[in-house]
Amino acid sequence: MNILMIGGTGFIGFQLILRLLNVSGHNLYLLARSPEKAHHLLSRLEAHHRQRIHILHGDITQPGLGLSPIQAAELQGRIGIVIHMAACLRFEERARAQLFATNVEGTRHVLDFASGIRAGQLHYISTAYTVGTREHGVEELYPLDGRFNNPYEESKVAAEQLVFSYRSRMSVCIYRPSIVIGDSRTGEADSSFSFYGLLLTLEAFRNRAARTGDDGSQSYRIAASPNEKLNVVPVDYVCDVIESGLRCGTNGTIYHITHPSPPAIGSMLELAFSHVGFPNPEYVSPEQIPEWTKEERQLAKLTAVFSPYLTQKTCFDDGNTLHLLRQNGLKPLQLDFRAVESIIGRYSGLRKAASPDPSEMLIQH
Repeated sequence: MNILMIGGTGFIGFQLILRLLNVSGHNLYLLARSPEKAHHLLSRLEAHHRQRIHILHGDITQPGLGLSPIQAAELQGRIGIVIHMAACLRFEERARAQLFATNVEGTRHVLDFASGIRAGQLHYISTAYTVGTREHGVEELYPLDGRFNNPYEESKVAAEQLVFSYRSRMSVCIYRPSIVIGDSRTGEADSSFSFYGLLLTLEAFRNRAARTGDDGSQSYRIAASPNEKLNVVPVDYVCDVIESGLRCGTNGTIYHITHPSPPAIGSMLELAFSHVGFPNPEYVSPEQIPEWTKEERQLAKLTAVFSPYLTQKTCFDDGNTLHLLRQNGLKPLQLDFRAVESIIGRYSGLRKAASPDPSEMLIQH
């Protein structure tokens, strides 16, 4: 099977590529905007795998994905599956135009291209947080006029609507992962996004605090709802579900890739604070913001992008996903807090990553 992957150079994309290359008969065509990222990806693959992956330099914000007519003609009738996971991940309002240009119009270009080369299937990687401010996530399309925490969520809802509008031209499936963490077996997480974005943000704050005399014993307050849940899923489970969908996903179906019994927000925040060398935080209600200290105001500013996900009560249906897993002989996710703690504890990114841009780090592809 020839598979065209759009935006596969990220954390989830690389793990999925490894899965697909380990299946006999799959050849991958990878559309990448950055030659540097594509080269880095190839350098991480074994030689016999590199022979089965073809790099196409393009851009989803351009009609035809920025490919030449000759390149498009070469793919005509040769691609069975298109996997679209490219996205702009910024959350702030000032990035709205960029978000919609990439996530909505870019998705339109991918759909038109897939239809034009007569691909049989398109699999779109979205996010569980298209749920917006609702407390209950369902495996259905959400309306465009819903309430959202940021324009990223809004852009992904619009993209999902577009994807479903093409289901008479090809089989389409949508996958909605929640907050993706490392591999449940190895802890591998080559990522500065997702929960690791919060770790990096806290490390940047710790380093700043240390320069002003904090020896690591100071406790800080943070706006959070510690008894609500933070829905985290390991990357290998995300790949299990997507790979299952490639085999027998149903046209016009949405699959939540979420944790059925996620850990408490307080437990995850204490894990994050401990990981960077801070005492446990003190929690305050978002409705009762106290008079912050200067340092707490800095922390609140740095973590503002994460705030909706640290205060919101949300649960997710996953009936479609459970049925898909049963079809493929796989079990539902079983991941207790001790396992989550082990995964996060093996993250080494803090020692090598630069200070992050917190505006683009909680949800990751």
